[in-house]
Amino acid sequence: MLKNYIKIAARNFLKYKSYSFINITGLAIGFTCSFLISFYVIHELSFDSFNTKSDRIYRLLLLRDNEEQFSALTSAKYAPFMENEFPEIEKTARFFTNSNSANIRYENTSRKVTGFYFADSTALQIFDYKLIAGNPLSALNAPNKIVLSKREADAWFGNENPVGKKLVYFAGDIKIDIEVTGVFENVPSNSHLQFDYLVSFTTFKTMRGEEALTDNTNYNHYTYLLLRENAKPGQVENRFPYFFQKTISPDTDNKAIAKMQPLSDIHLNNDITWNINTTGNPQFLYIFSAVAVLVLFIAIVNFVNLSTARATLRAKEVGVRKTIGAERKQIIYQLFSESLLTSIIALAVSILVQEYLIQILAYLTEQNLSFNIFENVSITILFVAIGLFGGLLAGIYPAIVLSSFQPTKVLKGEITRGTKGVLLRKGLIISQFAISIWLIISVLIVSDQLDYMKNKKLGFNKSQVILFDVSANIKTHFDAFRNRLISNTQIKDVSLAGIPGRVGTSRGYNWPGSNGEETGMGIYTK
Repeated sequence: MLKNYIKIAARNFLKYKSYSFINITGLAIGFTCSFLISFYVIHELSFDSFNTKSDRIYRLLLLRDNEEQFSALTSAKYAPFMENEFPEIEKTARFFTNSNSANIRYENTSRKVTGFYFADSTALQIFDYKLIAGNPLSALNAPNKIVLSKREADAWFGNENPVGKKLVYFAGDIKIDIEVTGVFENVPSNSHLQFDYLVSFTTFKTMRGEEALTDNTNYNHYTYLLLRENAKPGQVENRFPYFFQKTISPDTDNKAIAKMQPLSDIHLNNDITWNINTTGNPQFLYIFSAVAVLVLFIAIVNFVNLSTARATLRAKEVGVRKTIGAERKQIIYQLFSESLLTSIIALAVSILVQEYLIQILAYLTEQNLSFNIFENVSITILFVAIGLFGGLLAGIYPAIVLSSFQPTKVLKGEITRGTKGVLLRKGLIISQFAISIWLIISVLIVSDQLDYMKNKKLGFNKSQVILFDVSANIKTHFDAFRNRLISNTQIKDVSLAGIPGRVGTSRGYNWPGSNGEETGMGIYTK
């Protein structure tokens, strides 16, 4: 019986090609837009969920003196102290990044790279960053060691085995040879930590000295805690005040308040300052989710309206079927089969183009997004379920309307529709137009805002300005460097500046005559 329903539905598709094309196209566009938005929302909600220990991983936050928001930056001194003092803490890991970039050289090739972090060796044990070459227990356990992402390992070494190779790291006047000790799978796009290079934290110690790791007021590091199974976070936090006062800074007036932030809360919490990467906005996700539902609603309503508009054309077909003995439920099954087949075809088209459209979305959002129907099985199943449900939902009203026709009246040309049915259809049309107009206006407003930001006059011609990094040696002899450049007639002027718009902070200064004692003053520049 089902085979006959599908066969008849296929015949109707071929008989009414234009109508079928319009219906399938409308549903496919609606599914595609809705699924694309849904994919982005699901991606944002899934941040850091790939970590098997995610329910036990926390980030340490500080609320420092005279500040209103908690900060993600902490002192490097905290982690080892906390691991020793709190039995509930299984492991700790520290991360440090200097503007997320570094200058690297291998043989005769040198370039500036991004995603450059320093990290404790325990980072590879706390987080699920899988090494495909090297030992996670020893890869970062000594100075001058580095692990690379597969992407960067391929870029530097091609098909050669990168383990044991030496890279040269430049930081101002500092030059360090670092050995590649491992390669890890590319960091998932739904990780709040995005890096391609992990250098052993002890390398940072050799660069900056012991003082950089023991200074209470040097807040430049990110501290992560892995609690033991069955440990209660609340009990750990309750002992923070005593711990910080008596152990970390007993002789200072620095009254920082600490708390733990669950790993799952990091990406969508924009109330924290100095995050290691850009965070998401939960309000945007609510808006995007609403838009996805509305777009799907428009597609379904459009399908319903087109189907009911053809009721008069198919009325005689239904009348003949009923006359020769077809029951109402059989008519409904037949119409549902057509609706379901339309939905399946639209769904297939939508999923096929999804992979390519997500690349465009990745470019627009500047995120490493990807979709594959075989790799993202759970998301594909969800999309298929939503699509089939939407197709069945769209077929309910047309099936009820057409199956309700009386064969004697239909064959005489006497087709009447109830008042309720007319009102429902008009209501659907009005809703469809209202939502469509609202979405179009919203898109135009956002487009104008983006155009304004893109074309706003900055006060200078940015195409005529060149920005590049200089070493500490050039900064020291900047006047001579500037005079050398300005002698070129094609250069109008030269200036030295920090990163435009970036906020810098320094703490813990001493000066001649201070007897080596540091002050807790803070200096902020913008």
